[in-house]
Amino acid sequence: MWFYIFFGSISDDTLGSPCPWPTIGAAMSKEYPAANLESWRGSSASHILANPNENNSMEIIEKWLEHCVKQHPSCRQELEANNSSPLPKRVINVGPDGNSGIHIFEHDDDNSPVKGQYVALSHCWGITKHILTLMGNIEDWKKNIPWNILHSTFQEAIAIARRLGIRYLWIDSLCIIQDDSKDWNIEAAKMGSIYSRAYLVIAATGAVDGNGGIFIKKVPYITLRGEDQHQKQFEIFVRHQLDHRSFGWDVTYGETQRATRYKYRQTINPGYPLFTRAWCFQERVLGSRVLHFTRDELIFECISSLSCECGALADFSDDWILPARNFVSSRHLQDASSDLQGYAPTLGNLPELTMQNLIAKGFSIFAEWYDLASEYSEKQITRSTDWLPALAGLATKWEGPKTGNYLSGLWSKDLLRGLSWESLAPEINENSVYIAPSWSWASTQRPVHWIQKFPRSKYFVEINLQKTACIAKGPNKFGELAVGWLFITGPVIYGTLTSVHPGGRPRGLAAYVQSNGSTQCFSMDSRSRCSEFIGQKITCLRYCTDMSSDSSSQYNRTLMLAHVRKDDKELSGLPDNIRDFPNICRRIGIQEACRTDLWHFDSRCTLISMYII
Repeated sequence: MWFYIFFGSISDDTLGSPCPWPTIGAAMSKEYPAANLESWRGSSASHILANPNENNSMEIIEKWLEHCVKQHPSCRQELEANNSSPLPKRVINVGPDGNSGIHIFEHDDDNSPVKGQYVALSHCWGITKHILTLMGNIEDWKKNIPWNILHSTFQEAIAIARRLGIRYLWIDSLCIIQDDSKDWNIEAAKMGSIYSRAYLVIAATGAVDGNGGIFIKKVPYITLRGEDQHQKQFEIFVRHQLDHRSFGWDVTYGETQRATRYKYRQTINPGYPLFTRAWCFQERVLGSRVLHFTRDELIFECISSLSCECGALADFSDDWILPARNFVSSRHLQDASSDLQGYAPTLGNLPELTMQNLIAKGFSIFAEWYDLASEYSEKQITRSTDWLPALAGLATKWEGPKTGNYLSGLWSKDLLRGLSWESLAPEINENSVYIAPSWSWASTQRPVHWIQKFPRSKYFVEINLQKTACIAKGPNKFGELAVGWLFITGPVIYGTLTSVHPGGRPRGLAAYVQSNGSTQCFSMDSRSRCSEFIGQKITCLRYCTDMSSDSSSQYNRTLMLAHVRKDDKELSGLPDNIRDFPNICRRIGIQEACRTDLWHFDSRCTLISMYII
């Protein structure tokens, strides 16, 4: 294991004297090493507070916030827009230090909005019970929320807001009425704006629940004392080298390099439980400035760069999530310039975060969305029905003229490519609750990825978007779904599903289909979904061929579909014209092969139209 090593001599008169290691030119504190000491091995390093609190942590927090505003034009532009944005419908008035004035402030954010700065909290709910706003107590909370019933995470978030001079704090469990489905649906739909407009998002990244708090004690450094060959005393301060791969930075054998997105997803630091939760994923992407309180250190990220308390990252701008956060900010600034016409001149003629500029730099709206969806698919969620609502805030900010309509985690203007997803892992527990139509990656609620190999694709199917739809349960079209269907036409052959079992592709699921004496393997979406069709006829839909630029290599892709029985309960929610259609299928898997004649589609296929539900 690599270590950061701080070092310096006990007394000033030994500085500069011969030493087995390079010496430094700064006096050492007797309590802890000075923050400007350099490390002997690894990248830049600084002292980390072993016992942080709102008092001793504010110096570095305020330094980061000041640097962000002064040195990052894009961040300054975003902050100016946020300052003139309305508050969320409900916020916590943090009150004075005496803790007697904490209460919920409510206003009509649609008709008579109140503008101002606020801080938002991102936290794991966990399994511990904590204070909620309910229909039965909201009037009491508007008068006063007793300090002693707030768990430590809420208390410390209030303390930070006060130290920053911010009057208001937004916390989901307190600012949304949890037992009022109408209020929950309306306010949850505003998540995109709430987190993107916050002055700062406080992320309790290191806590598994509300009792974990924000300021977590760290493993202290150790001090080694000795004498050099000249009998001069010295001190060496040693601590573990911290892991930054979850923030896009890797250190291997003293070398620094960017961590790939795949590597990030495989090596989430166990000290970051917040990163494993589905609801918290969009909160990080949406926040223009996020302050992470981890078990190791403080980490600050904005829409321009990232910095950490240990000093290894300083204005680091190569984190994989940064382009997505820039894109969300560009959409927010467009909204601000149109909604705040009287304020727009203050924004200046400095549209650094425009969608056009991002695309010119190589940003791809759809490729970035698939990467985000892949990352999100690996998260954990308590209620299965929240799977799409927990992504709704991000989808709200992502939607625009170039994306088309939102269809259960996919976009209508890239739906052909969007259907080319593959499950990466079997389900642990079968989920019988309807989440999404089978053609959507969200339906599996397990890790997925998109399998396009080359940029050139030839599609053999046509999707009729006029006959394709997703119907939401509530007013939020990005939220929980009632039903969805897709109308597609393409060449098919038929086969018999012979068996299913784990195996085949790495981390995936294998199933076998036999057609005209040939048995082929495909990657199934769900073992339980596929198993019910063993021994039955299934439809193999020739979907597309990916080709390299010189056509020397190609991959053929086939969607595996099973016919839905007329007594299937999901048919009951469909319109009559769809329910009575002769071909209604459910997706059960996808096959990818590099041979051109694998299924002999050209000689044996039939062109049909079908609904996939």
